[in-house]
Amino acid sequence: MQLPLAKKLSHIRVIAFDKDGTLFDFDQTWINFSQAMLHALAPDDTSLKQRLGDIAGFDVETHKFVPGALVVAGSTQELCEAWLPLLPAYDLDRLMQLAEHVTLSTRAVPVCDLPLLLSGLKRHKIQLAVITNDLEASARQQTRDAGVEDEFAMILGFDSGGQPKPAGDMLLRVCDKCNIVPHELMMVGDSLHDFTAARAAGAGVTLGVLTGPATREDLAGSCDFVAQSIAEIPALLGLATC
Repeated sequence: MQLPLAKKLSHIRVIAFDKDGTLFDFDQTWINFSQAMLHALAPDDTSLKQRLGDIAGFDVETHKFVPGALVVAGSTQELCEAWLPLLPAYDLDRLMQLAEHVTLSTRAVPVCDLPLLLSGLKRHKIQLAVITNDLEASARQQTRDAGVEDEFAMILGFDSGGQPKPAGDMLLRVCDKCNIVPHELMMVGDSLHDFTAARAAGAGVTLGVLTGPATREDLAGSCDFVAQSIAEIPALLGLATC
């Protein structure tokens, strides 16, 4: 990335991060979640496990996610609702409780030194937020475990009120909280849902990262810039090393 881009981004006052695939490595986090959920729901039924995996977009044999996987872009509730017709022993509340338990038990692996990066951005007077289609409790637990929960002005999950991504509701709430106009916000994410939400909210800049399932080719054309990871943000903004 070339530093002259920083002049185009000097108006950015808030950065909103997606969580999985952006702050935390997607595969190392959600492969474990998917395997644990499928084992809990179909411990001895290979056929059911396969069908549940297909719905989630998770290949149970290769342990990989397919492009456009529901578990990648959808909310936890959307995933549970999609699974529910195959699980007559469950109602939605019980299935959501299981998903929450498994999520909170899943260790999230940061993509870089998050305390160093985020505290450095805040020293440059940039406010930070998390918007995720995961549960808010999970987002708080995982950022707490990484030692960065307090770096964020706002942490919102799909259950925090309003419409989840790809709607722009959560980003507009971040703008209100941080007292900015949407043009002053940068949305950082790893999926098309993130950038659709950014456009819906009128965000000023979108940055795609390659720490989720999407490739550079997948993201090209859907966001303003693509970086290998969020570790490149200081250079993109023309800041001293955070």
